[in-house]
Amino acid sequence: MNQVGGLKAINIRGNAYVQVHTKVAAFNRLFPNGRIESEIIGDPANHVFIRSKVTPNVEHPERYFIGHSQAKWVGNINGAAALENAETSAVGRALSMLGIGIEDGMCSAEEL
Repeated sequence: MNQVGGLKAINIRGNAYVQVHTKVAAFNRLFPNGRIESEIIGDPANHVFIRSKVTPNVEHPERYFIGHSQAKWVGNINGAAALENAETSAVGRALSMLGIGIEDGMCSAEEL
């Protein structure tokens, strides 16, 4: 089993990748006073844009990390779940900006 920063990682094309659910669990454990928020940007009828904001401590809201993602309603997976996939990616990127689950880069599993 691979690890990145003490977190379980999977191997994708020779790269160690920490899945978003693992990053979220680590965030909740490390930052019990934190918050993860996501919002849809624009009209998601054909193309979904998501902005996620991670605040490690809600008592200090001036320190936060942002992640963005997009997805189209096409294909086997995104055809049914573009919104959910875009949100998961945006949350993962925001958590990566905070430094959770990164070692060599901040790309998504799909980008690998």
